[in-house]
Amino acid sequence: MGMEFFQFEPKVNFRYLLKMNELAEYTCKAVTLPSIDNGDIIVDCINAKMRLKGVSIWNDITIQLYDPVTPASSNAVDKWIKQHHDSKDRIDLFAYDSYKKPITIEVCDPEGTAVEIWDISGAYIGEARYGDMDWSDESAKLVELTIRYDYAEVTFAPGKSS
Repeated sequence: MGMEFFQFEPKVNFRYLLKMNELAEYTCKAVTLPSIDNGDIIVDCINAKMRLKGVSIWNDITIQLYDPVTPASSNAVDKWIKQHHDSKDRIDLFAYDSYKKPITIEVCDPEGTAVEIWDISGAYIGEARYGDMDWSDESAKLVELTIRYDYAEVTFAPGKSS
């Protein structure tokens, strides 16, 4: 009995697109995919312990952006932050009217077709780091974001990932 051959094309880490706010897709260097933490409830029962699922929370994602001269990622991030909080006037803005945005991460096949689509809802910037400057370092400047969000949903292209 011979071994059956089937096509196998792995998803690879460098084939993806990030669609977020006003950022150019090609400025994204790296992004973590969503993950969820289902809390843990331990119930004591006579001589044993039972475990039940607790409250679910979606974990933060991290995004690293190249910061080109134009279009500057740091400028787009600054505009989004100003929709969160106005430091000059010391006011915060309304969540769904201004600063909570959708984010989409598309995992692509070799032809660039999305085979896995993550829709992230209610995203906002939890932390923004505008990078480090160093006379002895010739690497590209990065902007790093910690994104907090309400929830994520994943869909798969029909016939691609089942």
